[in-house]
Amino acid sequence: MRARWICIAVGIIVSAALADGLHHAAGAQPEKVITIRLSWKAKGEFAPLFVAVQKGFYERHGVKVRVLEGTGAGPTLTALANGNDQFAYVGAIETAQGIAQGMPILMVANYIHRSPMVLASFEPLQTPRDLEGKSIGTSPQDTFQRIWEAFARANGVDAGKVRMVNLDPSARLTQFLQGRVDVLSAFYTNEIPIVYARSARPLHILWVADYGFNILGHGLVTTRKFAEQNPQVVRAVVAGTTEGFDYTLRHPAEAADLVIKLFPEALDRETTPLQISSMLQLLHTKAAAGHPLGWNSEEEWRRTIAILSRGGLVRGVESASAYYTNRYVGQ
Repeated sequence: MRARWICIAVGIIVSAALADGLHHAAGAQPEKVITIRLSWKAKGEFAPLFVAVQKGFYERHGVKVRVLEGTGAGPTLTALANGNDQFAYVGAIETAQGIAQGMPILMVANYIHRSPMVLASFEPLQTPRDLEGKSIGTSPQDTFQRIWEAFARANGVDAGKVRMVNLDPSARLTQFLQGRVDVLSAFYTNEIPIVYARSARPLHILWVADYGFNILGHGLVTTRKFAEQNPQVVRAVVAGTTEGFDYTLRHPAEAADLVIKLFPEALDRETTPLQISSMLQLLHTKAAAGHPLGWNSEEEWRRTIAILSRGGLVRGVESASAYYTNRYVGQ
């Protein structure tokens, strides 16, 4: 009798184990990993997103997130629109252009409020008029080149006295450092820290934003469909990303160490901290004052769209609300 009960008990245990295994195999699905695709390869200015992953900020808000490198804002937004990723971290320029092309996307959090576009020179450069008689190293897809004529007109610069030199993107820094062009069109958060690291010469910086052309920078973008169907996920991803920015603001050195450890072959300890500190200078503007990190400013969006329209970068301009929402940003 005892042996019989033992057999029955074993049979119950085995059956339960098999049933549980079948349940997990057939019914339960692994938790979906949300992907955020960057506009380019890993660099210091993207550190807050990697900080948010490594510090568990996303998981604290109930989502698992993976941050992926990109190969350009265009391919990144295409992958988003096609449903290959759930979020993209790209600039307002590319977001507006994507919307103008019919992509059903919108920015759900904007972090870079001051344009990182600058003009750099080893010679004195105090106002846009100082560009006359100089050559500017740029590239065919450079945003500044596309707004150059409007920028020159607005600031009383005789564009005919400025020579725009198209260079391969990978060669621009070398050409500038070797003195083959007088001025470098660059991003303060990317190329300028590299220039500082490679040259001890004083560098003069002219901020494009200071002369009527402050174009909003990077933020989180998703599709309208995903946002409508997954509001809690969008809110969680925005909250986690915002915590990543806040932590990086308070611990920039730790953030640099973290991202360098993740990408030791791509990032170094000389330029990465500079890229992070440069990015952190662009988070706050008067228009966004009093609002949390990630807040989209209607005033700044209107100005951005107007600038892009004048420069021919977007056509068929919509109202500012067509490009962004603050529905998912913490109050």
